[in-house]
Amino acid sequence: MLPTSQLMDLTGQLVTLKTCYELTEPEMQKQPDCPHCHFNLAENDSKPVHGRLGQIKDKTDEVLNGWTNTLKSALEDPMLEEQKALCVFQTCEAAGAVFPV
Repeated sequence: MLPTSQLMDLTGQLVTLKTCYELTEPEMQKQPDCPHCHFNLAENDSKPVHGRLGQIKDKTDEVLNGWTNTLKSALEDPMLEEQKALCVFQTCEAAGAVFPV
C-alpha cells in the first residue's frame, strides 16, 4: 500500500554520503585524500555533501506526509466501516466485555 521505493531511494542517498570526523582543515590543504579514511574526492564520482542533508530531510518530510495522507485516506474509506466496527467488537470481546443480546 505504501511505496517503499521512496524509502529505499532516501536510504540509498544517505548511504552514499561520505563523512570522516577525524579529518582536519590543515590535512585537507596538505593532501587530496583523507589520511584517516582514504577518501579522495577527485577519484570519486560522489556529489558534494554540502546541502544534500537538507535536501534529504525535506524529501523525507514529503514522503512522511504522503504516507500519512495515504493511510488516512485508506482508514476513512467508507467500505472499511463494517470491518472497523468488527475489529472494535473483537477487541472488546477479547478484553472480556459483555454485550447484551
